[in-house]
Parts: sequence; C-alpha cells; structure tokens
Amino acid sequence: MDCRHAFYRHGGPSRFSIQAAVAALTAYGLTLLTGVENVSWAVFAALFVVHVSVGGTLEAAVGRLVGGFIGLLLGLTCLFTIGSGEWRTPLSLIVAVGTMSFIAGCRPGLSYGLVTTAILILAPGFEIVEGALLKGAAIAIGTLAGSAAATLILPMPARRGAARHLAEALRGYGELLEAIQETFVRGGWTDLIPLHNKIADELAQARSMAGQSLTSWFSGNRDDKEGSPLSLVGKVERIWYTLAILDRLSGRGFPAQADLLLEPSEEATHAYRDYFRKLADSLDDSGKRPSMNALRQVRDRLLGELDHLRRENRTSDLPRKDMERIFVLGFAWQQLSNSVESLAGAMDSDGRSDGRA
Repeated sequence: MDCRHAFYRHGGPSRFSIQAAVAALTAYGLTLLTGVENVSWAVFAALFVVHVSVGGTLEAAVGRLVGGFIGLLLGLTCLFTIGSGEWRTPLSLIVAVGTMSFIAGCRPGLSYGLVTTAILILAPGFEIVEGALLKGAAIAIGTLAGSAAATLILPMPARRGAARHLAEALRGYGELLEAIQETFVRGGWTDLIPLHNKIADELAQARSMAGQSLTSWFSGNRDDKEGSPLSLVGKVERIWYTLAILDRLSGRGFPAQADLLLEPSEEATHAYRDYFRKLADSLDDSGKRPSMNALRQVRDRLLGELDHLRRENRTSDLPRKDMERIFVLGFAWQQLSNSVESLAGAMDSDGRSDGRA
C-alpha cells in the first residue's frame, strides 16, 4: 500500500482538519474581498458544511443554503407581520422557530434555518431586509468556501470512505472468527464484546458514509438497490449476524461425539479469516476480489462432515441441546458461506472481477 493509500486509510482526522482550516480561511478572505459584512456567519457556514466525504459536504451545502434562506424568509415574514419589541419579539420567535422546527423535523438537513430565524428576530438591526440579505450572502460565501475545500483539498468520495470502513469490519470478522474457534476448542467463555463493538462502529460509519454517496442519493438511499454502497454495507452486515450465531454456540465447546468436526472447522476458520483479509485489501485498494475456490473446498469438507454425522446417526445419543447445537452449527456455516458468496457477487457487480491469485 503506497503512502497515498495509507494516508486516506488512517489520515482521516488530519485530512478533515486541513479541509476545515482551508474552508475557514477561504470564507474569511472572500468576505474581505467582496466587502460583505457578517464575517462570522461566513466562517461558521464554511466550518459546518465541511464533512469527511465529498458527498456529505455537498449534501450539507445544499441543506445549509436552502435551510438558511428559508429561515431568513420566515424571520422576515414574522418581523413584518408581527413586529419586534416588547411582546412582539417573543411571539415572532415562537411562530418562526415553531414553523422552522416543523420543517426541520420533516427535512433534518434544513435545520440550519433555525439559527438564521432566531438570530434575525433577536437582532434584526436597523435595516431589516438589507441585514437579512447580507447574512444570506455571508452564508452563501461560507457554503461555497466549505464545498470548494472539501472537493478540491484531499477529497474523499463517500463511496470510498464507506469501502475503507467495510474493509476494517472485514478484518475484524477474521479476528472474531479466530476467537470463536478458539473458544470452540477449549470451551469456556471469552469476552468478545470489545471486538463486536469495534465491528459495530466500523459498520455504522460505513453506513453513514454510504448514505452520503451520490449513488445513494439517486437510488433513494435504498439498501436493496443492487450495486449501491448501501447494498454492499447490508451484505457485510449480514455476515456479522451469522458470526454472532457462531459466537453464541462456542461457549460449551464441541460435544465428544463431534470431535471429527474440530479439524475441518479449524481449517475453515483459517480459510475464511484469510479471505476476509484479502477482501479487505481489495476494498482498500479498489482491486480485484480474491478467488473463492479454496474457500469453497474447506466449506464443502466441513459441511460434508456435518452431514456424515447425521447420516451415521452419531448424534442420536446426544442430549437434545447438543444435537440442536450441531444442527445450528451446520446452519450457521452454510449461512456464512452464502453471505460471503453474496458479498463477492456484489463486489463483482461493483466493478471487481474474480481474481485467480
């Protein structure tokens, strides 16, 4: 992985701080050049527009502009119809903020209008209309500055950011599967909650980034739209649900009659761990996904041994709970295989082919 890839993978906070600093400085400079007052409005607008991805920034920019101008319009309407001073100011504030809150409740991206509405009513100035227009111009300048900084300075497409977080989740899957297998072998209980929490955080960030992508905008943020970033996130999440089933089964170890499953399950664990790591590298580098041939072989061996146990009726003397655990174990591995196959197919439709290395 070259330095550029390493920076985009681990340098998120640094990249974001650079973009924010450039956005604030640009907004400040533009207000001085244009002679627009309300410099602070421009700088704040620029800072609040900048997001970790280009898609998120553009979405915030549209919301900031539309919400800000709706808020100014509401404030002006209340000032001219209700007025200001004494009891009129609180009444204008209640009506304007209440209306804007309802709009923001329906469209959260427009919530910045609450700020413009409240400040305009509380501090209208002597020239109300002119002051509102100047504030609107400052918001527009700040929004433009923030959008330009996020788009031109070390830009991170939302789709790319989602892939980075999915890659980290897949690496976590490999660690989790290894820990589960170890618990199967020796029995007992292992605290895997920190690892589950790490995976959950990566998946949440991936879903957030995927929702900011332009592809998700045009697909209506639907998880079932094949090829969309949100669809890929959903397929990775389903693998985690299956691993959670294996986690719950592992505490009591294998029943004595099922010892023949230890070797194939360990072989499958190592194969899937390695495959998860290769998939993660593929997502990180936008490369070809690895071949599933070796994975299918170890899966078939494990499922074949499970089927052999049932055919030979070697589970008939087991306690019911142990029989159920063996049945669920086979079901979980089959589901894990199906989920990985589905993810691989989605990655193929996303522009990656089945590599043979």
